[in-house]
Amino acid sequence: MTDDKRNTKRHEVWFPMHIVSEGRERQIAVSHDASAKGLLVATPNAIEVGAPVEITLRLPGRDGGEINVEGVIVRVEPNYNDPDGPLGCHCAIQFDDEIPELKAALEDFTPS
Repeated sequence: MTDDKRNTKRHEVWFPMHIVSEGRERQIAVSHDASAKGLLVATPNAIEVGAPVEITLRLPGRDGGEINVEGVIVRVEPNYNDPDGPLGCHCAIQFDDEIPELKAALEDFTPS
């Protein structure tokens, strides 16, 4: 049995984004995996669990440019793949609702 509460398909994709949380400067992040309802991103600094965040990302293979989404940090852990690197933290971000543009881009971008 698993504690995994995800009910949307995860896609292993890497694309850059900016994250802003209250009281902090904008920071660069890179996705590790994504779904229409959330992201796991590598960041230079941890963001507090429960913090609301605004994300600006450019979806791969889309001509629509950048999209802006809001979410909340639900988990923070070391980036075990590169704990001493410039993106040494993993932050899991959950969206309230599915992001249709993200869902479509993920389906187009990744093989089934």
